[in-house]
Amino acid sequence: MNTHHEKLRTQMTDKSQSALQLYQKLVVGSESLVFTIKYEIILGLLDNLPGALGLFLRQKLYKFLFKSVGKGVVFGRGVTIRHPQKIELGQGVVIADRCVLDARGDKDSGITIGENTIIGQNVSLTCKNGCLRLGNQVDVGAHSSIYAVAGNAVDIGDHVLIGPYTYIGGTCYRFDRTDVPIAVQGVKPRGGIRVGKHTWLGARTSVLDGITVGSDAIIATGAVVTKDIQPYAIAMGVPAKVARLRTEDAASVPLKESDS
Repeated sequence: MNTHHEKLRTQMTDKSQSALQLYQKLVVGSESLVFTIKYEIILGLLDNLPGALGLFLRQKLYKFLFKSVGKGVVFGRGVTIRHPQKIELGQGVVIADRCVLDARGDKDSGITIGENTIIGQNVSLTCKNGCLRLGNQVDVGAHSSIYAVAGNAVDIGDHVLIGPYTYIGGTCYRFDRTDVPIAVQGVKPRGGIRVGKHTWLGARTSVLDGITVGSDAIIATGAVVTKDIQPYAIAMGVPAKVARLRTEDAASVPLKESDS
């Protein structure tokens, strides 16, 4: 199984495609020349336009690029947008400066962001052949990265707080063979990630593939979550372990409850 990086490298060196076709496939996400021109004009003119005028024009014109955009969505400066026709934004979403919204992928994948969600500066939301969903009123701290790749889904529930420099997602590389580089051995998806509603992930936490973090849980600063965390738990450490529960009766709440 080839990794995404190997596939990308193959696409970029495919001499049967013109530079325009390659650009449309990797960046624009559409073979339509009309849409490509619209994409170039809107982003080229408005991407780094400063001040209130820039905010106003991006709010009015960026919506013509996306699959759907609700009312009152705010786009900061220098936002990288790839495959926008696979991205849905609810009303009141805020995308801060220098974020990345990358919905690349050949399969039925995409990025969905719920209402009144705030994406902090330099946040990367990357969906490569996976599905990435952020619920309503999620707050993603600056410099965080969320990845949904290799057919995995990443699902973040409503009212989740994500501290700065947090990492969620990715997948595990295969490393069985020692005669070839790990980077070309492919990946081993573990089922994606689910973070339940009302959860707080502290700064610099990491949640790895195949993990469910139950609703109303707290993950302490710097923790690395390698196993499922039950609802209402407070977990900390590397690897993260449950220190205590926020309520006495929380132990009876099932991990796989419907909490989105």
